[in-house]
Amino acid sequence: MNIFIDVIKLIVLTLVIVGISKYVLVVYLRKFAETLNLKPRTVGNITGFATSTPELITVSFSAATGLISTGIYNILMSNIVSLILYSSSIIINKNLKLLKNKAIITDILLAIIAIIIPIFLITINVQINIILVPIFIALYLTFYYIDSNAHKLFLKNEYKQIYEKISEETKYMKGKKKKTALYSIILLITVVCLFLVGNWLGDVLENLCIQFGVPELILGALLGIATSIPELITFFEAQKYHKKGEKNMVKREDLYGIAYYKKSAYYGSAKPDIRFRIALDMEKGKLEAAVWKEPYCYDVTPEEEIERKEFPADDEGLCQITDWINEKAK
Repeated sequence: MNIFIDVIKLIVLTLVIVGISKYVLVVYLRKFAETLNLKPRTVGNITGFATSTPELITVSFSAATGLISTGIYNILMSNIVSLILYSSSIIINKNLKLLKNKAIITDILLAIIAIIIPIFLITINVQINIILVPIFIALYLTFYYIDSNAHKLFLKNEYKQIYEKISEETKYMKGKKKKTALYSIILLITVVCLFLVGNWLGDVLENLCIQFGVPELILGALLGIATSIPELITFFEAQKYHKKGEKNMVKREDLYGIAYYKKSAYYGSAKPDIRFRIALDMEKGKLEAAVWKEPYCYDVTPEEEIERKEFPADDEGLCQITDWINEKAK
């Protein structure tokens, strides 16, 4: 009976760490970074690192109680779950052509290596000590450098769109210094709570392993699955959104070829309530896309309600326009 109670504690405490990290730490850390007028890319990086807090907390307190292998199995299971979700999203959404993109191939290869490394450490029964810290840091920096450069080179449009989206989201926060102190207090309380819950989790892990003899493999696997819950939630939400939005999206083939725009502007709509116009500016040699909300047509809609953006006057530009209109329609 006692072992059952401790297993429940393990699951509940892990979920608490996940919940605090996802819905408090990540949210307010991003808001705090935005009030400091940091660059959008820096804000994105900080938020990205914060999403790994559940794994960091569970692995740290596992190691603090001497359960090194539990931490390694945790990392291993988290990486396996992430790779399965990443690959599944490509297959389910019928985006197999993405596998031809070198950035996507790089992501998958790095994920596989991230799975092989823990397996290798477990197989050779390596003794974890301070000497390995600089090696792991060097590995992380190498992974980060390869992955970020691959995305910049081979996913230029997507990378640019993400940067622009973060830029738009951070604009309204600039200069709101009064909220910096509030966010600092919230973050401090959050960190203290995570530390206390993490310490309690470490005691539960130690009790399960030493008193009840639960293998570290099972403990690590349970932690790995539990700390991957945010990724699982995001995955299913994304699939639901994809299926719902796929019917309403503007497709590249709907916009004809560049020759069409030398003769006429193109008008269309994107559900639920967005209309758009694409026209070629002969003087600038650019395509201008405009979006606005219904119910009025382009000619009678007030100028302040129309959002415009210029794109290259070629097929690549039309692809960018397609993505931009669909983004505005969300």
